Amino acid sequence: MKTVKLHTNECQCELCISMCMTSPCIPTPSEAAKIEIRFPGTIIPTIVGSPETGETNIVMAPKGEEFSFKGRTMCQCHFLTEEGKCRLHELKMKPIEGRMMHHEIAPLSRPLRQMIIKKFWNTPDALEIIKNQPNYLDLLQDVKETADMIGTPTEEMKKVNRRKHDILIKYLSGPNPFQK
Repeated sequence: MKTVKLHTNECQCELCISMCMTSPCIPTPSEAAKIEIRFPGTIIPTIVGSPETGETNIVMAPKGEEFSFKGRTMCQCHFLTEEGKCRLHELKMKPIEGRMMHHEIAPLSRPLRQMIIKKFWNTPDALEIIKNQPNYLDLLQDVKETADMIGTPTEEMKKVNRRKHDILIKYLSGPNPFQK
Protein backbone atom coordinates (compact mmCIF):
# COMPACT_ATOMS: atom_id res chain seq x y z
CA MET A 1 0.00 0.00 0.00
CA LYS A 2 1.33 3.41 -0.97
CA THR A 3 2.16 5.88 1.80
CA VAL A 4 0.60 9.30 1.39
CA LYS A 5 1.62 12.56 2.97
CA LEU A 6 -0.79 14.75 4.87
CA HIS A 7 -0.49 18.04 3.01
CA THR A 8 -1.86 20.91 5.07
CA ASN A 9 -2.78 24.39 4.00
CA GLU A 10 -3.52 27.80 5.41
CA CYS A 11 -5.72 29.08 2.57
CA GLN A 12 -8.61 31.31 3.59
CA CYS A 13 -10.06 32.11 0.16
CA GLU A 14 -13.83 32.23 -0.35
CA LEU A 15 -14.00 28.69 -1.76
CA CYS A 16 -12.05 27.20 1.15
CA ILE A 17 -14.25 29.05 3.65
CA SER A 18 -17.39 27.97 1.76
CA MET A 19 -16.52 24.34 2.51
CA CYS A 20 -16.88 25.15 6.23
CA MET A 21 -20.24 26.70 5.43
CA THR A 22 -21.66 23.47 4.01
CA SER A 23 -20.31 20.76 6.30
CA PRO A 24 -18.16 20.46 9.43
CA CYS A 25 -14.87 18.70 8.68
CA ILE A 26 -14.16 15.21 9.95
CA PRO A 27 -11.55 14.89 12.74
CA THR A 28 -9.59 11.81 13.77
CA PRO A 29 -10.88 10.13 16.95
CA SER A 30 -8.07 11.71 19.01
CA GLU A 31 -8.78 15.16 17.54
CA ALA A 32 -12.49 14.73 18.34
CA ALA A 33 -11.62 13.88 21.95
CA LYS A 34 -9.37 16.95 22.32
CA ILE A 35 -12.02 19.26 20.85
CA GLU A 36 -14.70 17.79 23.15
CA ILE A 37 -12.48 18.36 26.20
CA ARG A 38 -11.85 22.00 25.22
CA PHE A 39 -15.43 22.67 24.01
CA PRO A 40 -17.82 20.25 25.81
CA GLY A 41 -20.93 19.30 23.86
CA THR A 42 -19.59 20.34 20.46
CA ILE A 43 -18.58 16.90 19.14
CA ILE A 44 -21.53 14.72 18.19
CA PRO A 45 -22.15 11.45 16.36
CA THR A 46 -22.52 12.28 12.68
CA ILE A 47 -23.78 10.03 9.91
CA VAL A 48 -21.82 10.35 6.67
CA GLY A 49 -23.30 8.78 3.56
CA SER A 50 -21.53 8.48 0.22
CA PRO A 51 -23.66 8.09 -2.92
CA GLU A 52 -20.46 7.30 -4.85
CA THR A 53 -19.63 4.21 -2.80
CA GLY A 54 -22.97 3.41 -1.18
CA GLU A 55 -21.23 3.43 2.21
CA THR A 56 -22.73 4.95 5.33
CA ASN A 57 -20.63 5.53 8.45
CA ILE A 58 -20.89 7.07 11.88
CA VAL A 59 -18.10 9.41 12.97
CA MET A 60 -17.73 11.93 15.78
CA ALA A 61 -17.54 15.44 14.31
CA PRO A 62 -18.17 19.06 15.24
CA LYS A 63 -21.87 19.79 15.40
CA GLY A 64 -23.35 21.84 12.65
CA GLU A 65 -25.61 24.84 12.62
CA GLU A 66 -28.42 24.11 10.16
CA PHE A 67 -29.74 26.73 7.77
CA SER A 68 -31.79 26.72 4.57
CA PHE A 69 -30.32 27.77 1.23
CA LYS A 70 -32.29 27.59 -2.02
CA GLY A 71 -34.65 25.03 -0.53
CA ARG A 72 -31.84 22.77 0.75
CA THR A 73 -30.90 22.25 4.36
CA MET A 74 -27.23 23.06 4.82
CA CYS A 75 -25.04 22.53 7.86
CA GLN A 76 -22.40 25.14 8.70
CA CYS A 77 -19.60 24.17 11.07
CA HIS A 78 -20.20 25.27 14.67
CA PHE A 79 -16.65 26.64 14.86
CA LEU A 80 -16.89 28.97 11.85
CA THR A 81 -16.92 32.60 13.03
CA GLU A 82 -18.92 35.40 11.41
CA GLU A 83 -15.64 36.61 9.89
CA GLY A 84 -15.26 33.28 8.09
CA LYS A 85 -12.44 32.05 10.33
CA CYS A 86 -12.17 28.68 12.04
CA ARG A 87 -11.90 29.01 15.83
CA LEU A 88 -10.19 25.60 15.95
CA HIS A 89 -7.58 26.62 13.36
CA GLU A 90 -6.45 29.51 15.55
CA LEU A 91 -6.00 27.06 18.45
CA LYS A 92 -4.05 24.56 16.29
CA MET A 93 -6.97 22.11 16.72
CA LYS A 94 -8.41 22.14 13.18
CA PRO A 95 -9.57 18.61 12.21
CA ILE A 96 -7.60 16.61 9.67
CA GLU A 97 -10.10 17.04 6.84
CA GLY A 98 -9.98 20.84 7.20
CA ARG A 99 -6.19 20.85 7.33
CA MET A 100 -5.93 18.75 4.18
CA MET A 101 -8.70 20.33 2.11
CA HIS A 102 -7.85 23.10 -0.35
CA HIS A 103 -9.78 24.81 -3.13
CA GLU A 104 -7.45 23.26 -5.74
CA ILE A 105 -8.70 19.80 -4.79
CA ALA A 106 -12.33 20.69 -3.98
CA PRO A 107 -13.65 18.18 -6.57
CA LEU A 108 -11.82 15.49 -4.58
CA SER A 109 -13.46 16.38 -1.26
CA ARG A 110 -15.63 13.25 -1.10
CA PRO A 111 -12.80 10.79 -1.82
CA LEU A 112 -10.70 12.62 0.78
CA ARG A 113 -13.50 12.32 3.35
CA GLN A 114 -13.92 8.62 2.51
CA MET A 115 -10.18 8.07 2.92
CA ILE A 116 -10.19 9.76 6.35
CA ILE A 117 -13.19 7.73 7.50
CA LYS A 118 -11.64 4.45 6.35
CA LYS A 119 -8.27 5.19 7.91
CA PHE A 120 -9.38 6.63 11.25
CA TRP A 121 -13.03 5.69 11.91
CA ASN A 122 -13.29 2.12 10.59
CA THR A 123 -11.18 0.77 13.45
CA PRO A 124 -12.07 -1.20 16.60
CA ASP A 125 -11.11 1.73 18.87
CA ALA A 126 -13.23 4.20 16.92
CA LEU A 127 -16.15 1.77 16.82
CA GLU A 128 -15.94 1.52 20.61
CA ILE A 129 -16.25 5.32 20.87
CA ILE A 130 -19.37 5.20 18.69
CA LYS A 131 -20.88 2.25 20.62
CA ASN A 132 -20.52 4.18 23.87
CA GLN A 133 -22.79 6.98 22.65
CA PRO A 134 -26.04 7.11 24.64
CA ASN A 135 -28.13 7.09 21.45
CA TYR A 136 -26.21 4.30 19.70
CA LEU A 137 -29.29 2.22 18.78
CA ASP A 138 -31.02 5.28 17.31
CA LEU A 139 -27.86 6.00 15.32
CA LEU A 140 -27.92 2.51 13.84
CA GLN A 141 -31.51 3.06 12.67
CA ASP A 142 -30.50 6.42 11.15
CA VAL A 143 -27.59 4.73 9.36
CA LYS A 144 -29.98 2.18 7.85
CA GLU A 145 -32.36 4.93 6.71
CA THR A 146 -29.48 6.94 5.21
CA ALA A 147 -28.13 3.86 3.42
CA ASP A 148 -31.60 3.13 2.02
CA MET A 149 -31.92 6.75 0.89
CA ILE A 150 -28.57 6.92 -0.96
CA GLY A 151 -29.01 3.45 -2.43
CA THR A 152 -26.47 1.44 -4.36
CA PRO A 153 -24.09 3.38 -6.58
CA THR A 154 -24.24 2.82 -10.32
CA GLU A 155 -21.24 1.34 -12.12
CA GLU A 156 -20.56 4.78 -13.62
CA MET A 157 -20.53 6.37 -10.15
CA LYS A 158 -18.10 3.66 -8.97
CA LYS A 159 -15.78 4.35 -11.94
CA VAL A 160 -15.81 8.10 -11.33
CA ASN A 161 -15.13 7.53 -7.63
CA ARG A 162 -12.19 5.21 -8.40
CA ARG A 163 -10.73 7.81 -10.80
CA LYS A 164 -11.08 10.56 -8.19
CA HIS A 165 -9.53 8.30 -5.55
CA ASP A 166 -6.56 7.52 -7.82
CA ILE A 167 -6.07 11.24 -8.58
CA LEU A 168 -6.20 12.02 -4.85
CA ILE A 169 -3.59 9.33 -4.03
CA LYS A 170 -1.32 10.65 -6.79
CA TYR A 171 -1.75 14.19 -5.50
CA LEU A 172 -1.08 13.21 -1.87
CA SER A 173 1.97 11.18 -2.90
CA GLY A 174 3.71 14.19 -4.42
CA PRO A 175 5.36 17.26 -2.86
CA ASN A 176 3.21 19.56 -0.76
CA PRO A 177 1.86 22.19 -3.19
CA PHE A 178 0.78 24.46 -0.32
CA GLN A 179 4.26 25.07 1.10
CA LYS A 180 6.02 28.11 -0.22
